[in-house]
Amino acid sequence: MAKRKKYPRLPNGYGSIKYLGKNRTNPYAVYPPVTEYRENGSPITPKALCYVDDWMKGFGILTLYKNGQYT
Repeated sequence: MAKRKKYPRLPNGYGSIKYLGKNRTNPYAVYPPVTEYRENGSPITPKALCYVDDWMKGFGILTLYKNGQYT
């Protein structure tokens, strides 16, 4: 079984890119940064911005979102 490629860590407050599984057309989900927390301190994960087929595409979308250019 081949090892999955490791990608660089994203800075704090940047958002996240999560791998959802190999049997999908778009296996990477792009999430914005967490802004809300529950009373016990656990974060409330916002809805995904989009789903993409490559980690680098997701990083590009997250960068556009951070710059305020993603609609």
